[in-house]
Amino acid sequence: MSRILLCDDHEVFTGALAMALQARGQDVVSVARSVPEALSEAARTLPDVVLMDLHFAQGPDGLAGIRALVAEVSPAPKMVLLTGSVDRRTLTDAVAAGADGVVSKTEPLHVLLEAVERVAAGAFYADPELLRGSLRPPSAELDQVQLSAQFLTPREREVLGRLVQGSSTGELAQAMGVGVATVRTHVQSVLSKLGVRSRLEAVSLAVAHGLFDPPQRRVPEQPENRHPVLRRGSA
Repeated sequence: MSRILLCDDHEVFTGALAMALQARGQDVVSVARSVPEALSEAARTLPDVVLMDLHFAQGPDGLAGIRALVAEVSPAPKMVLLTGSVDRRTLTDAVAAGADGVVSKTEPLHVLLEAVERVAAGAFYADPELLRGSLRPPSAELDQVQLSAQFLTPREREVLGRLVQGSSTGELAQAMGVGVATVRTHVQSVLSKLGVRSRLEAVSLAVAHGLFDPPQRRVPEQPENRHPVLRRGSA
């Protein structure tokens, strides 16, 4: 069970999402309606994961909120950016701000819930097809990335492939038969060789440049799969 802070100024959406998260066994510790309120509530409740909307009627946007939470709250919570639509710029800006996942509110509810669980477990989340399509780089950059990837050891390529599939640190350690410290060493080496700063950046780069296919979306086995789609006209 993770402690979740919701930050969104649409009461109907947050109410439905809070109920769904609680039904999934998560602990929704607070709901904030603005970035300043989220900072205050995060300092008070110390959540494990913050779900942050991108746009607010008033005040700073969600990207500013993520940057502030990462910088000011200790320990920093995992951050998931929620938005009505996701494009290349949104993904790039979210990763740069410190987000651990980006989810469109137009996704089915079970996808959003799974994204929260994956991020809480230490993995990344972004729509697989979006990683391939909207993060596809200009062709001039392609050779350099593939050249960098050639310097990955077989073990490092395995780590990168499993990261693309959404494996957390613990899952990597179990699958590879090594300790968590060894996994972190491999991950850091992968990030260094690819010239990126986070797992999400590494995964985005690997998928966008065709080093690995995007992960197949998991089909949930739990009743939440029958929930209606949570939709918002805009974010």
